[in-house]
Amino acid sequence: MFIYPKLPAVKTFSFFRVGGNGLANCMFIAARAAVKSKKYNLKFIEPTWLNISLGTYIRGQKDKRHYIGLFNNYRNLSGLRKAALLLTKKKFYDENKIEKTEDNSSIYIEEGLGNYFQDIIDDYSDVADYFNNIIKKEVLQVIENKDFSQSIAVHIRLGDYSEALRIPISWYRDAINYINECTDNKYEILIFSDGSLTELEEILKIPNAKFFFGGNALADIISISKCKFLLGSDSTFSGWGAYLGQVPCIFSRKHYGRILSNQNNELITDDVSKNIKAQTLIKKILVDKI
Repeated sequence: MFIYPKLPAVKTFSFFRVGGNGLANCMFIAARAAVKSKKYNLKFIEPTWLNISLGTYIRGQKDKRHYIGLFNNYRNLSGLRKAALLLTKKKFYDENKIEKTEDNSSIYIEEGLGNYFQDIIDDYSDVADYFNNIIKKEVLQVIENKDFSQSIAVHIRLGDYSEALRIPISWYRDAINYINECTDNKYEILIFSDGSLTELEEILKIPNAKFFFGGNALADIISISKCKFLLGSDSTFSGWGAYLGQVPCIFSRKHYGRILSNQNNELITDDVSKNIKAQTLIKKILVDKI
């Protein structure tokens, strides 16, 4: 039997999608499929990563979100074989039927965001292995010699978010300033963002803060996963960075639920400097280990 992660899009073809979701949301589907492929011993059909989207050009974003050339087809069925399977095999969507279907005539379709990280909360090791195996080496070329162990990641989602969805810049500023006070500016603050330098000006004025771009969205997620701590946004992009590296993290808000296997290492607060749990987490991860 086969399993195919069907990534969201306005229209999906065998080799590309049109108007597809962002990389982080697509990763949920691929990750769940990888976990189920291992659990049920299913043959894995490569997801259709390539995406055509005009919005990134209209907004003038650096990352055009095509997701081309990011992944190899490690142990996956791809190319013409993939196209033939998707055209000829019977498809079903109910996971409960997997163990009842014993032939090679069917494809189980994995789709939808599901329950975000809750569906894979304790599978982070297998999920990390899956992505490590399929990410092309050249995708991480910019960051391969970078040591993130003494860096704090700050992910600020702006680009395609309306004002109502954005976390105020002041929240990040105040959180960074509090951490700097606690740690005597010991850590490098790396700003990951799709915003403009003008929009980030207030943050980039902080002496130990600097804008960082790994060359593509995937490299940025992996970079965040290697950092010591994360101040995240209400974006699953932040969530993936934290999840893959089980990085302790603080958010102003997030709509996608729990991320880490150890839930004591993540929290939500509207004021880091006044939240006792936030202070305790910062002390445990950043102060006591200096």
